[in-house]
Amino acid sequence: MRGRVIRISGLQCLVEVEGDHWQCEIRGRLKAGIRKTNSPVVTGDWVDLVPTEERKGIIEAVHPRTSKFSRGASGSRPFEQILSVNMDQLVVVVSARQPSPRIGFIDRAIVMAIKGNLQPVICINKVDLVSDSLANELAAPYAALDYPVFCTSAIRGDEMGEFKRAMLNRVSAVVGQSGVGKSTLLNGIEP
Repeated sequence: MRGRVIRISGLQCLVEVEGDHWQCEIRGRLKAGIRKTNSPVVTGDWVDLVPTEERKGIIEAVHPRTSKFSRGASGSRPFEQILSVNMDQLVVVVSARQPSPRIGFIDRAIVMAIKGNLQPVICINKVDLVSDSLANELAAPYAALDYPVFCTSAIRGDEMGEFKRAMLNRVSAVVGQSGVGKSTLLNGIEP
């Protein structure tokens, strides 16, 4: 059977197979040997599994990945930390104000997206808290590089329709610091 990993908790994986959720373990041979990444199975992986009980199984194989969102080795972990795979785009959300926008965060996220074969999408949220000129000033460098940029206000509705269309029929990872409005944006496009 083929399915997609939608969550990992310890050694257990939740795999979606034709709309059903299966609890799966990872076959021992997939975990064996020297690793170059944090885990042999990552959220977003397409996998082959063998049923063991009703809606339970063992992951036998991982299909090749088309993209990844990862960060380099850090601390005592000598391998790349892959957070998610097989996505289409990385949506980078910053706030125009409260909290203040972190331009360095946007730039690093764009580099991570490109390195992982993902389309970067920039969302400057909470534009209702600043002037139009300041919002446009924040967006201009990224728009000039032809990245999709959205200046949104989930409260006022600014560019929410356009943002939703950018998300439709695409697998996306949404990143941003705490308080920028990620959950509010997602609830705004899919209540």
